[in-house]
Amino acid sequence: MALKRRCHVKSAVLGLGAVGGLLAAKLARAGHEVSALARGATLAAIRAHGLRLTMAGAETTSAISASDDALALGQQDPLIVALKAQSLATAAQTMQPLLGPNTPVMPAMNGVPWWLLQTGPASAGLGWATAHCRASTRKHASPPCCRSSACSVASCT
Repeated sequence: MALKRRCHVKSAVLGLGAVGGLLAAKLARAGHEVSALARGATLAAIRAHGLRLTMAGAETTSAISASDDALALGQQDPLIVALKAQSLATAAQTMQPLLGPNTPVMPAMNGVPWWLLQTGPASAGLGWATAHCRASTRKHASPPCCRSSACSVASCT
């Protein structure tokens, strides 16, 4: 009988809107430890009622850790960034306590420019996941092919 390999994944989501909330809820329902960096009404609602997800007429509630203090949540295995693009520059400093030396950062957001991993927070030493990108020299280059270490996170069963 083959044994399934289990691994404990401590995931954090930054940005609990439609995309971040869905990902956090699905991870929590799959049995992962999920935390969220939140503030204001969102933080209060999660603390009071848990994270609620309504899909196809069914509502589920998941208990997740939530804080407005990244230091309180600690280093994460993956960090999912589901913010609006205009919030990224400010959030880059805020998320630092969530990042360990091997924490992959997985953007799940609209408006991420293709050059971010080459010239953005990664080049400033802000601890973003290493990505192997090949830049194009054409004037109007299409996005380079990027492969992030975050891809291996999904292999845990």
